[in-house]
Amino acid sequence: MKNNKFYSFSLEGIYTFKVYGDLMAINSHELKVEAFDSVKTNGFGQVYSFYKRFKDQSHLFSFLEKIYDLHLTILSIEKITESEINKLIV
Repeated sequence: MKNNKFYSFSLEGIYTFKVYGDLMAINSHELKVEAFDSVKTNGFGQVYSFYKRFKDQSHLFSFLEKIYDLHLTILSIEKITESEINKLIV
């Protein structure tokens, strides 16, 4: 983990995700991500990167449940700051 800062899950936060899966699931209105990009793989799916804002820990947890329900594989999750959004995929 590159960030050693303490973060409280009871506060609002922005997280980046990398997941492996199928385009239909990512385009699902259930996820409602703010921006995403994809990289093709040699397999049957693709790796998708996106970020999303969360109100609190329960909002993040319900989003993780949706990812699980859509059969997406989580490759990474990282908390970022508002200023780091400009460096992301857009």
